[in-house]
Amino acid sequence: MLRPLLSAAMHLQLLPDSLVCPVYHTVWSQSPRFWNGRYAVKSLQQFEQDLDVLQQLGRPVGLQELLEWRQGRRSRPRGWFLSFDDGYRQLAEEVAPLLLRRGIPATFFVCTSLVDNRQIFFEDLAGWIADRLRTASPAMLQAARQVMAGQPLSLQQLLLARVPHWQLLYRLAEIVQFDASGWLASARPYLSSAQIHDLLAAGFTIGAHSVDHPLFCEISPEAGLQQVEQSSRWLGDHFGICDQVFAFPYGEFQLSGSFLRSLQSVAGLRLVFGTRGIVQDELEPFVVQRMLAEGHQGSFRSHLRDQLNLQLQRKLGGRAIVRRPAENVC
Repeated sequence: MLRPLLSAAMHLQLLPDSLVCPVYHTVWSQSPRFWNGRYAVKSLQQFEQDLDVLQQLGRPVGLQELLEWRQGRRSRPRGWFLSFDDGYRQLAEEVAPLLLRRGIPATFFVCTSLVDNRQIFFEDLAGWIADRLRTASPAMLQAARQVMAGQPLSLQQLLLARVPHWQLLYRLAEIVQFDASGWLASARPYLSSAQIHDLLAAGFTIGAHSVDHPLFCEISPEAGLQQVEQSSRWLGDHFGICDQVFAFPYGEFQLSGSFLRSLQSVAGLRLVFGTRGIVQDELEPFVVQRMLAEGHQGSFRSHLRDQLNLQLQRKLGGRAIVRRPAENVC
């Protein structure tokens, strides 16, 4: 067993093809009430400290370089590729200005139904419901239980589900007196079209993250393909994005190789991204794996070292590449 505290420089010598792809969601000085303990979001200061660590790995890699690798024009890039998921407005207001000052490229993957605050993210809606239920009256709690009576999942399961159960969520929101439309209008939590145009003009890149963020292995392949096609087409129609790339909500765990390959021909995708860590994929360079950079134990430096060390162990043990199931399973 290798010691887990090898330096980044030593890892790069031992892993000459190392590509680190950290993924974040947003930055907050303090997680908001609706976050419901999903994971620990970092402050802007903590995020900047992470960037200091990442820059010790070498240069940042932009999406265009990954696309050129995909087209066979260059070998596997070394360094780090930075991306963000979901599409919260802090990406334009706080993250992008910091990255511009430091000359760091990034790709923002957005759920298209959230753009312009047209729809609430179902996890945020569930979070607001959970927050209201913590101080709910006995009558509210009883009404919520009645809504869930006879349902195939419990109230707790609904609030933690990774697919949107819109009808149940909106019924519960009405019971706890949470006005989703009013919150969207006042808080404007998600990116606007104008902000996305500004990000593109500043040199950042935009990719699809589905329509409304379901866990793909819990929906049918047909529904999954529809999520990819609709979100990618919407970005093309509204922002003229030609190089379509896609990041799977919750990762691409348990998705078959045949389904992923179909996304190239049917949906016209150039690249897709998962979240399995610092690891190569059997469908690379079409499928690129990313490392979650939030919610880890200890410092980001130690988290990164652990991830690099794990990949080195996989390589030495002949287990360095993600293998695909024959069919989509969950």
